[in-house]
Amino acid sequence: MAFNPRTRTVEKIKLTIEVDRRVETKLLEMGKKLGFSVAGCATVLFEAAYAARFGKDGSGDPELDAVVAATLILHGSGIDFTIIAKTLGTDEETVERIIGAWLARDGASS
Repeated sequence: MAFNPRTRTVEKIKLTIEVDRRVETKLLEMGKKLGFSVAGCATVLFEAAYAARFGKDGSGDPELDAVVAATLILHGSGIDFTIIAKTLGTDEETVERIIGAWLARDGASS
């Protein structure tokens, strides 16, 4: 993605993918909980996975980057903050800060 400093926006492109019907069903469920469209949910999951695998702008701490990516993926799947924190071995406050920062970055209705 290319950042345009004049408009302070990131240039985005459309990408078409095919998914199993079960994936679509889960994306619909996730979207209802979060107020996202199916495409918005897929975008969040794709960008988190991409950043975890290929991100060059990470924190420099691979363990932290993995926790951030896992938090967003688990939250996107509708999993409760408490369960995410226990699963990842972190505290709920950290989970809340990660998710809050993500939502503030793109807005809650991406």
